[in-house]
Amino acid sequence: MSHVTLFYASLGLYALVFLASLRLETRSRAFLLIALPAPLLFAGLSLAALIRASGHLPSHFLFERFVQLGLWVGILLWLDALRGRAEGIGRYVLFLILVLYGVAALFPKGITPPVYRYALPMAKLFFELEAWAFALLTVSSAYYLRSLIDRARQKEGPRSDLQQGRRYLLFGFVLFLASQFFGSLWSLQGWGDYWMWGKMSAVGVVVWFYLMFVLHARYVPACGRRFESAAGFFIFVLTIAYRMAWQP
Repeated sequence: MSHVTLFYASLGLYALVFLASLRLETRSRAFLLIALPAPLLFAGLSLAALIRASGHLPSHFLFERFVQLGLWVGILLWLDALRGRAEGIGRYVLFLILVLYGVAALFPKGITPPVYRYALPMAKLFFELEAWAFALLTVSSAYYLRSLIDRARQKEGPRSDLQQGRRYLLFGFVLFLASQFFGSLWSLQGWGDYWMWGKMSAVGVVVWFYLMFVLHARYVPACGRRFESAAGFFIFVLTIAYRMAWQP
């Protein structure tokens, strides 16, 4: 099976799990533990096919990065379900995965041609730390989205939603800074794509400042819970925009 076929199979399975979660997630804590392995398997096979064809981990192309991102986010959700901490949040995380895969489906499904410099240790650290950073930020956005929807329904959601969102945001922020550090080292060593790195440096600074703003929003008296929730969910939109800017 090609990586495209495997991708659409994982997309369809994620959609089925999402639809089922609307009814079953709150009734059974074991639902996500049982249902998630199937889409994760096909997403993993799709990613493996991409890596095998290119000879290195996903790099610039949006399609391959979002396939990887959807897999990492799904794994984080499954681990939370394993620890009994995914109650009520699964449908929101699955919805964001579907958005990621929906956007990926609109872009070319090509594979990055084999490039030696992408297989170097610094490049691997840059790409993988960034992928895990955005996976954590996506889960964080799901918690902010849940809090925002609860506020819109005039329903006082648990404060733990914002606390969990902030926790994932902090970890994602640290990994994003680490990825930028290793990316700059990779470029300075002469192996990086100078044009692409120069193009993205300003975008990375914007992301860095915005994440700092959301992390400190709760300390600003004028920023209530609803504002913080909306700003936190916008991180997900910023993630998609960032990857679109990276698209060659």
